[in-house]
Amino acid sequence: MFLCCLAWAQGNPVTADDFWKRGYEYKFEGFLELAINDFSEAIRLEPENFIAHGGRGDVYRLMDRFEYAIRDYSTAIDINKDDFISYMLRGECYRFLNQFDAALRDLNEGIRLEPDESILYEFRGLIYYDQCLYEMALADFNRAILLEPNNGFFYGSRGAVYLRQGRYDLALSDLNFAAEKNPEAPFAFLNRGIVYQRLGQSDLATSDFNEVLRLYDNPVNNYHPSWFLSNRGEAHRLLGNIEKAIEDFNEALKIRGDNASSLTYGRRGLAYQQLGHTELARQDFERALRLNPTLDWVLSAMAGM
Repeated sequence: MFLCCLAWAQGNPVTADDFWKRGYEYKFEGFLELAINDFSEAIRLEPENFIAHGGRGDVYRLMDRFEYAIRDYSTAIDINKDDFISYMLRGECYRFLNQFDAALRDLNEGIRLEPDESILYEFRGLIYYDQCLYEMALADFNRAILLEPNNGFFYGSRGAVYLRQGRYDLALSDLNFAAEKNPEAPFAFLNRGIVYQRLGQSDLATSDFNEVLRLYDNPVNNYHPSWFLSNRGEAHRLLGNIEKAIEDFNEALKIRGDNASSLTYGRRGLAYQQLGHTELARQDFERALRLNPTLDWVLSAMAGM
């Protein structure tokens, strides 16, 4: 991996195009700070280069520095109004910040520009999913699958909706397909493990949760560090490793700072609830709902206290 980047580094980039192209190579290899340096140099040389702004935004997004990413995507859009990718990824940043109206505006604009681009429906479906608008999420995931029938990630997203709806046979079918198509992607295994757990198939559930932990040992899955820690923590929680789960949730929330994740607060609340720490659980559930009042699973957890 390092040798690949070293070869590019010895290429002595000169033009803005040279720098942003090498920036993307650094990004794909995981050298994010080096990528930022190259995209920044491309922007210095050519301030109106929307690709360089979008590329630097991509790196900030992967580092959970969402405000910086939004700024770069906004500049890219100002330069090129037809840049549907920057609309899509800026929308994802707004989604991570629980700014769902802004996220939807961006995804709707992206779809207006490219109505047959499957990934746009996936990203908009995730916004609906986060707001527990499951039928609207399903409609978008179905549209994405219709446009790209062999994309395992789309099936994984639809399977997550079926899981939330308690439609376990459909969830299992989709999540099996997702895990087969993308065996290095942890999220399908996490959700499939929950399905198995709810069906009383504890050995299969444990196997999937352990697979999540194994996959998160791979640095390629460590982008979005707060998301990675939250998902790893959830796998620990579901395996009964509550203290390890809380450690991961605490670190995830620390990374996000003032832009804390409603998902992680909700998950930590469940962990505290399992330990019998009722007041700490209640505080986290209330924090989660302040950030995202639509979380039905958090409302259910509070109702059962």
